[in-house]
Amino acid sequence: MTRNDIRSHVIRILTDDFSVDREVIEDDANFTATLGLDSLDVVDFILLLQKDFGYKAEPSAYHGVDTVEKLVLFLEERVGATA
Repeated sequence: MTRNDIRSHVIRILTDDFSVDREVIEDDANFTATLGLDSLDVVDFILLLQKDFGYKAEPSAYHGVDTVEKLVLFLEERVGATA
C-alpha cells in the first residue's frame, strides 16, 4: 500500500462515512476545525481506520494527529506503506 493509497482511503472514509465535502479535504485540513468532525466522530473515525487498515493503537498514540497529512504519516508507520 502506498502513501497515496492511504490518503485515498482516508478521504473515502471522510466523504462516505462522515459526509465531508471532498473539496475541503486538503493535507493541512484539521479534522475538527476544517472538516467539522466532533469528538464522537473522531472516535468513530479512529475505529474505522483501525478496522480497515488492520492495526491497533492506544488513544494516546493519536495525540497531535490533527490533520490529514499527519494521519497519513501515522498510518504509513503502522501499515508499512511504500513510497
